[in-house]
Amino acid sequence: MRRAIPEGARSRFIDEAVRAFIDKKQKLFLKKALEKGYIARAKDNLRIAKEWLPLENEVWTRLYQD
Repeated sequence: MRRAIPEGARSRFIDEAVRAFIDKKQKLFLKKALEKGYIARAKDNLRIAKEWLPLENEVWTRLYQD
C-alpha cells in the first residue's frame, strides 16, 4: 500500500475500501434474504395466481371480444 497510495491519501483509500466492502456484503445479504423469501412464499404465490387466473381470462376475453 505504501508504494501504491501516496502518504496523504491512505486514510481516504482505506475508508473507501471498507465502505465498498460493506456495501458489497449488504447487497449480498439482501439478495440472499430476498431469494429465501421468494422460495418461502412460492406456494402461496402460485395458489393466488391460480385463484385469479379465471377472472383474468374473463377480463381479457371481454376486452377483446368486441
